Amino acid sequence: MPITTIPAFLDTVSAPETATGRVLVAEDDAALRELLVEVLTGAGHRVTAVPNGAEALARLTGSSVFDVVLTDVVMPGIGGEAVLVGAKERAPGVPVILMTAFGSIDAAVRMVRAGAFDYVTKPVGTAELLQAIARAVRESQQRSAKEPASVPD
Repeated sequence: MPITTIPAFLDTVSAPETATGRVLVAEDDAALRELLVEVLTGAGHRVTAVPNGAEALARLTGSSVFDVVLTDVVMPGIGGEAVLVGAKERAPGVPVILMTAFGSIDAAVRMVRAGAFDYVTKPVGTAELLQAIARAVRESQQRSAKEPASVPD
């Protein structure tokens, strides 16, 4: 579905001070994907953006390391729920935030029970999005700091 107006989450609300990290964004709408990259990089995050769930899962199995995954729920092929499940298998310490324009309480509860860090509905305000990302980044970085370093044999 093409975007004809700028989404509300790109409002002019200034972002609060946040933790910054490496964010993997999976969004099938090219215009929205570009806007998410702009907002997140503007807040100091390093962003890798992909157009679908399959590419998101491929990035999670490669050498790239992320602090958080932000994924749309409804995408052709592999959707956000499958990205969540795959992320938990491939990168169990990486928080996953799901976003959708088709949110329901039942879906939110199901996703959180499946391990989602957060579930936001579009349009989401800039401050709300950046706060969710910052919380996830902090959790991911704290978890990484607590994990013992692996020592080669």
